[in-house]
Amino acid sequence: MKFNVLIPELSVTNIECTKQFYISILGFKTEYERINEKFIFLSYGESQFMFEEIHSDGYLLRFTD
Repeated sequence: MKFNVLIPELSVTNIECTKQFYISILGFKTEYERINEKFIFLSYGESQFMFEEIHSDGYLLRFTD
């Protein structure tokens, strides 16, 4: 697989709902998954996205004033 130069990683509240929507509704395919870490890497044509469910040990940037 050829990886895109930029692959967005999105934080979601429910990885299973996200997975179902992107695969069943939009037609993405699973390229890689870490079930215990609630992480998926999906692709559709040349589009690639990573998704991780928000959790206390996860990576999440917060911008504050």
